[in-house]
Amino acid sequence: MVVGVGKGSRGYYFNEELLLQIYNHQPESEMTQHAKDFIMIASTTGMRHQSVALIYDEHPIEIITPEVDKFYVVMYQADKTGIKLLSPIMKPAMEVYDRLGRFPSYNSVTTITRQIRRLLIEIGIEDEVNLTKTIFGVGEVKVTKKLNEIASSHVCRASFITNALNLRMDRNKVKMMTHQGMNDGTAIFL
Repeated sequence: MVVGVGKGSRGYYFNEELLLQIYNHQPESEMTQHAKDFIMIASTTGMRHQSVALIYDEHPIEIITPEVDKFYVVMYQADKTGIKLLSPIMKPAMEVYDRLGRFPSYNSVTTITRQIRRLLIEIGIEDEVNLTKTIFGVGEVKVTKKLNEIASSHVCRASFITNALNLRMDRNKVKMMTHQGMNDGTAIFL
């Protein structure tokens, strides 16, 4: 009987190389295209599944800085905190919006998790990750699983945070963008 997953046991994320592999992959079905679109949006914005689902009716807003730099953001209200946010829309997410004429609808976290795993299998991702589980009467047990068996929608958020920190983005800026508790075990530092 598994009681829980130990603190900090989610030592996996989609690194830039894997995200590029996903970005360049041509999905073989509507289901895996839906997963790829989710990964491109969530891993470049740092949004949770609930927030990605909320931008369905939103449109990118063009922002022009005083230096005449142009970029796009999407406004949404973070489901977990209730705070209204502007989140930058990077090229992969903007391409999803442009292709569909809107952001995709994501209703079920269980469905998108299953689709993400299917996409990883389709691409041939066989990477393994080490997990620590707490088993009643036994204690902490280390297990190895394939990423395509355990990846979830939340790994995209962890990927955004971890990749930003690994690129030496200021921790406070990352925290402001994601309302992330940096010590909660979500980010993996290399």
